Amino acid sequence: MEGFKMNDKLKKPQTFSVWAKAEYAQMVATQIQHDIQSLFGMAPNIEVGGFASDDDRPIRINYYGSKTDVQSVKKMISDRYELSINNDEF
Repeated sequence: MEGFKMNDKLKKPQTFSVWAKAEYAQMVATQIQHDIQSLFGMAPNIEVGGFASDDDRPIRINYYGSKTDVQSVKKMISDRYELSINNDEF
């Protein structure tokens, strides 16, 4: 059990995506970046994929942190924005 706790504290780049309506994707991405930076102290690298004509666009979030950190970030996004979250999907 002690080894699990030690590994969970290792910080590494982690990527996941959320999906937002195309017309709001850029605005949502900017707000998510601001929220993560203010709540967790580190700004993620965020990129919006897809095309403006798509119904939904993926917002890829690259965050440097432990598994626990990323779970907290995902929970915050889910609670605040009610967006679906995928791991490493773009």
